[in-house]
Amino acid sequence: MNDDQTSCSTAKCGKKKWRTLMFGVVLGIYAQLFDFLVNGVLFADLYKQNAAHFRPEQDMQVFIPYCILYHLAMGILVAKGYVKWRKKAPFPAGSCPIQKSLGYGMWVGLLLGIPQIMVAVWTTIPAMLPLIWFGGELVKWTLSGVLLAKLYGKETV
Repeated sequence: MNDDQTSCSTAKCGKKKWRTLMFGVVLGIYAQLFDFLVNGVLFADLYKQNAAHFRPEQDMQVFIPYCILYHLAMGILVAKGYVKWRKKAPFPAGSCPIQKSLGYGMWVGLLLGIPQIMVAVWTTIPAMLPLIWFGGELVKWTLSGVLLAKLYGKETV
């Protein structure tokens, strides 16, 4: 075993794992804020117009802790995936981490956004809502690639 492998198995890897966890929490907070701004502010009137298709506001408040946990979990999973992706596809010298990371974020956005479109298949909500949800997921997670690129920079993950 060489020195790099020995050092990675101790403090160095521990710091990287904590960093990934911390960046994942940052990403989860960003995702929660993004969803609040899109759904709670930007499209609030559209939701009010379609209130008959949703639970009453008081009922939905009960689920807020689960939404927060969901976003934190997704943030951590996406950050961990980013680290794995960066290890398999390191940035060539002189390349722009943001440009490369947009691609990662876009794939995550597609993966999480496409199921949102399917909601229109089995519910009676207007088709515009799942399309908005798809677009929101695509934009949110594509921008998360930029956020992760900024957090990690060009350093080795």
